[in-house]
Amino acid sequence: MKKWKQSLSKEYFYQLYELIENHSWILEKEKALEDLWAICDDDNKKHLIIDLLNRFQIIDEKNRYPLEIDIFNQILKIWKLPPEEVIFLPIADTTEIDGSLWILASLKQRLPNVFNPKMLLNNLMHCKNFLLCNENKHLVIVDDFIGSGSKLARKLKYVKENSICPNIYCVCPLGMDTGIKNLEEKFPDIKFFVSRRFEKAITDKTRCIFMELLSNPALNILDIEKFAHLAHSHGVP
Repeated sequence: MKKWKQSLSKEYFYQLYELIENHSWILEKEKALEDLWAICDDDNKKHLIIDLLNRFQIIDEKNRYPLEIDIFNQILKIWKLPPEEVIFLPIADTTEIDGSLWILASLKQRLPNVFNPKMLLNNLMHCKNFLLCNENKHLVIVDDFIGSGSKLARKLKYVKENSICPNIYCVCPLGMDTGIKNLEEKFPDIKFFVSRRFEKAITDKTRCIFMELLSNPALNILDIEKFAHLAHSHGVP
């Protein structure tokens, strides 16, 4: 912040100083913040940046740990799956590496002794292995974050079309509530568990919501009634 002191007003200097005090991770991105601040040419944009950054949540190893413990509790205590019959699969396939592999590796480090660590497989393509993923197994699909749910929906469709295993579950440490509900509606025969759910970033400062009725390039049609209900429930006309 020292380099900024001469170019910032007293009001913004102390607001940004407090922001960094409360969110120490911003120090690692100070140059990016400086560049972003430089293109904010009015007070509204500057206040918006400060407000958005204040609402950011960084999930590090310390606060990820209880989320992963919740996943194991869901599998063993709520779903009551026999651990010797559980197979973990990331949504990553042989052509891509994504965050699901990172979460799977983290889960493996905390794996309760009742599970077989060899059953944490390294890509989604193993779902086609009829000897491994047979009718008696329970496939637990692992993702790192659920946003709209569109990517996960494609992966789950692939599993349902290529695996003979009828017992499919999906776990994730974090996700957006709207995307999770969309997946639950689309795949009523799959059980979902997300340790921490977030709603869209609607606050008391939100005055309107802009939506794309027909998305580009996927051409998905927006459910106007559902999003209207979401807006009205937060007092947005």
